[in-house]
Amino acid sequence: MKPAPLTLAESIPHACTVMDMCRLLQLSPSRFYELLKLQRLPFTEIEPRIGGPRFSGADVRLWLDGFYAERPRLKAVK
Repeated sequence: MKPAPLTLAESIPHACTVMDMCRLLQLSPSRFYELLKLQRLPFTEIEPRIGGPRFSGADVRLWLDGFYAERPRLKAVK
């Protein structure tokens, strides 16, 4: 079951837990772990691990703003 999505009144935490990430990305925890394992998400875990995995809120903001979107490739002109 997906957690409730983040509302406009809430800010992104500096260090996001897995549940924070699921709320922000609107994913179930199992889907989040699956995408993380397949390296389909650009997030790396903050070390040291304290009470479970945590991820950078700044990275999440960049992802949501489209910074990590694949850029179109330019073709070489002959």
